[in-house]
Amino acid sequence: MRPSSGVASSRASKPSRAGLRSALPGGRPPAYADKKSEALKAKNMIVVSYSDLEIIKDMCSDSNPVLDHVRNREVARKELHQVSQKKITAWPNTIQADRLKKEEDRIKKLEQEEMSRRQIDDMEEALRVSQRQAQLDRANKMLHDNQD
Repeated sequence: MRPSSGVASSRASKPSRAGLRSALPGGRPPAYADKKSEALKAKNMIVVSYSDLEIIKDMCSDSNPVLDHVRNREVARKELHQVSQKKITAWPNTIQADRLKKEEDRIKKLEQEEMSRRQIDDMEEALRVSQRQAQLDRANKMLHDNQD
């Protein structure tokens, strides 16, 4: 059965927002301290500091401190290696730099040899074309001379 209109319900006992505003001087909303004190008075409410929360999270996690330490050392080692490799790229007197220079020199030499071969091929092609043209001219001249 429904309660009669004369009986206060459980919802009616809570102050409304407008009631809170009007309860404060000037009709302002409640300050943080007021909200905090209300929350602390409420049933089943607890305030946990951030450090305590972090401790609880660590206790609940399935991590292994030894494995975490090993992972952290590995990550730090990789970061240090990357920094070191970045510095090394600017050094001209390393074994890796020597290898790269030799490889670049070898590629450059091969490219130059290929360019000289192409020039020789172009000259030989021009010579063949001129010899062919000379042979055609000679054959045409022989045909022309034999017609008389």
